[in-house]
This record gives sequence, C-alpha cells and structure tokens, in this order.
Amino acid sequence: MAATSPSPNEYTKPHGHRLALTFALAALLLGSLLSGGVHALESDAQQPIEVEADSTEFDNQTQRHTLYGDVEVRQGTMKITGDRITLQLANGKLVELNAQGTPLTFQVQDDIGTVVRAEANQIIYKPGDAILALLGDARLLSDGRELSGERIDYDIAKANVQALSGDTTRVRVTIDPTVQPSGN
Repeated sequence: MAATSPSPNEYTKPHGHRLALTFALAALLLGSLLSGGVHALESDAQQPIEVEADSTEFDNQTQRHTLYGDVEVRQGTMKITGDRITLQLANGKLVELNAQGTPLTFQVQDDIGTVVRAEANQIIYKPGDAILALLGDARLLSDGRELSGERIDYDIAKANVQALSGDTTRVRVTIDPTVQPSGN
C-alpha cells in the first residue's frame, strides 16, 4: 500500500503534546519575518514547471512522477531541491509536490523582491489549496529573520503561518536588528 501525505486539515492540527505558536497574535512579527508573505510572484503560477534529476519514474496510470538524485524543481522564482521529489499530477497539472530526504530546500521571491528560503526534512506543497508544509527540523528564513520548529505550516492564500514544537524542541524566532528588511 502506498504511503499517503497528510490531508490539508492535518497540516493545522497540533499533534500529541506539541505546542502550537499561532502568529495571529504576532502579526507584526509575521509581517517583518516574511516581508509581504511567502508567496511567489503572481506570474510564477503561469510559468512552466521545469524539473532536473539524475533519474525519474512516471506512472501514467496514477500520474505520479518520482524524481531521484539531486532533484531540482523550478516554476518561475520558486525552486525546490532534494534527493527525492514526487509530483502528483491530475489532468497534466500539479496537485501535490512531496519532497523527502535531506537536505531539502525551498526558495521563492515575493512580489517586492524579498527572497524567502525554507529548509526541512520533508516539504509538501499543494498549489491548488495554496498550502506549504515544512516537516521535521523546519526553518523559514528571510531578511535576517528566522522561524524554526519541528513543523511549519503556511496557508499561502490566508497568509497564515503556524509553527509547532517537537517532543524535545521548541519553536524559535530570531530577529536580527542589524538587517534591514527588503522593501523598506
């Protein structure tokens, strides 16, 4: 039986005794951390998806494309790299990207030119639902600011970020006052 990724509702549920830090109370921090949000340029969604890897498998029946070895997926300014990335397609369109292995990276440029980077042990991106989940040793970095936790969930459409701690780790926010945010 094939492993399935968590449903979108599972992205926002606290697991076990993990504590959630919701940024509704820290909107100012979120704004300064993300400098406009972790969303790609609007034109990115209209760009073709380009993929490079050492090897690939495509199952035409399930429309699942699995890429292995030094994988790089690009769409406009968005770039995801990792050892193994699975693209789930429906009618030729990407419905889910699931990246596993370390190191995994995600990078995107927002509409004011700020580059936002992320790292995690697993990255799940669902463009149709506008959801990005960073799982396992997750870090989100931009303009001298860093958010880290066991899990970071980002609802791109709502510009809502939630970070969760792990069994032995806590959510951590770092702001470097010597770095001037982009766009200011």
